[in-house]
Amino acid sequence: LPKLSSQEVKAQEAKEQKLKANSDYTVLVFHRGTSRERAATVTKALLAHGFQSSDTETDFAELQKVKPEDNVIFLTYTSKGEEILPDLEKELAALAPGAVVRRNPRPINMRRGDVQMLIF
Repeated sequence: LPKLSSQEVKAQEAKEQKLKANSDYTVLVFHRGTSRERAATVTKALLAHGFQSSDTETDFAELQKVKPEDNVIFLTYTSKGEEILPDLEKELAALAPGAVVRRNPRPINMRRGDVQMLIF
């Protein structure tokens, strides 16, 4: 095996630290049947970045304050989850070009997850 340069070793260590830090967060992905493929892509990327994640199909009938609009990804989050929003928004811009990402104006208490992504 070729020996890694000190720069490559540092990059690898930084990547491992980021994966470990991300494992402290749970990001739940909810989607309609029509957005199943996009949700699967996002969930797979979240898992690859070390987050705890799963996706669930729903009709969003329980939503009261958020109106489901096509091509919108809405983020709700706890105060802990707020810390990772910039990273998640950057990732979503790459994974779902053309999608409009919106977020709740402030953190909320949630029974499950640190961040919930509603993919319409």
